[in-house]
Amino acid sequence: MKYGKRGAAAFVLALCTLVMFDWAQDWKIARMIPEALDRRPVLTLWYTDEGLEDYLTKAAYEYGNQHDVRIMPVYQNGLEYLEAVNTASVSDVNMPDLYIISNDSLEKAALAGLAVPVEDADNQLILENYCMPALQAVNYRKNMLAYPFYFETTAFLYNKDYVGNAALSREMPLNDILPQTVGDILEFANHYEATSAEETVFYWDVSDIFYNYFFAGDEVEVGGAYGDDASRINIYNERAIEGLKVYQNLNQFFFIDAKETDYDTVIQDFIDKKIVFTVATSDVLRKLAQAARDDGKTVNYGIARIPDINEQIKSRSLSVTYAVAVNGYGTRQSLADDFAAWLTKEGTKDLYMYTGHIPAYKEYAVRKEGADIFYQEYEESVPVPKLMSTANFGMQMERAYTRIWDGGDVEMILKDLAEQMQDQIAAE
Repeated sequence: MKYGKRGAAAFVLALCTLVMFDWAQDWKIARMIPEALDRRPVLTLWYTDEGLEDYLTKAAYEYGNQHDVRIMPVYQNGLEYLEAVNTASVSDVNMPDLYIISNDSLEKAALAGLAVPVEDADNQLILENYCMPALQAVNYRKNMLAYPFYFETTAFLYNKDYVGNAALSREMPLNDILPQTVGDILEFANHYEATSAEETVFYWDVSDIFYNYFFAGDEVEVGGAYGDDASRINIYNERAIEGLKVYQNLNQFFFIDAKETDYDTVIQDFIDKKIVFTVATSDVLRKLAQAARDDGKTVNYGIARIPDINEQIKSRSLSVTYAVAVNGYGTRQSLADDFAAWLTKEGTKDLYMYTGHIPAYKEYAVRKEGADIFYQEYEESVPVPKLMSTANFGMQMERAYTRIWDGGDVEMILKDLAEQMQDQIAAE
């Protein structure tokens, strides 16, 4: 009997060992076994968005199972991020092999040797897979320096119930009453009968250039199509002036204090059904869903294209493309390049579900209502420039917009901004 028990125990132990070995193989990437036992090459990926943690862990595990490599995602604080990449690379201490970066930092990364042209072995970086702004965003002096990953841009958010009621009262289809121009917003406001004293027709963050850029976006040029040409600066022109005069005139109707607004407050007011129209970034889709889950606050909302300024002047949203770059100091650049290509293509299949970010890769563009409109805006957007000499352009443009909103001379403000940008470029 003792021998029988021992034999059974040995069999069970052997079986458990086999099961545990198989389980350990599957979870190496999750560090469920000592790293010393994992002989695969290691690639370190840096990122700054904490919301990516679960997604990148999943992606790293999935890719690691398919390839003979181990991926280590490492979160880094966004403050002085590129400087941290440079310090780690030069010292060769915990250096990232690849990292997620916004397209406006690509010139700086390239000049520091931190981003090398991608291999694009499968001819991934083509218009069939990405829209033009995505490809422009990662193109620096005719070299593709990164793979487009996900993006941020703006669209027009509206309360469907309020707009629907207004359409009924005017005996018009809802789509016909949605504003196509800024003038249409004012026309809507003139006929709108609020159901609550708290309601306002159009309220948005007038303090942040990202939500206001579209007023002059199609008329302002900084760095040319790829944001890297210092000879292509066009800020002070007649149509940009006209567009920003329209922007300034809105303050007479909606009385928004730039010092009192911020994006999170605006979106909360929309969730609380205080706003008919606003300007939002794609993160709003997740915020609205979260509010419904956590607080039971549901809003019947719609997403539309940003209205044009008028029939002659088109609006154009600003966009930021977050991309995956391969570190020029890395010793496993081909392996890193292969993972970067996979992560930004096949790997984006579940990106929105985990993070709320809309992939730049067309095939996995989110099917969720409204996400398609954000992608349409992205397709026609202006990528933030990557010129180091105009690195403060967004901040300076924001200040200019605030001065204009507060009643400053539009022509003089744009002229001053244009001269300042030219002076900065000349000083380089």
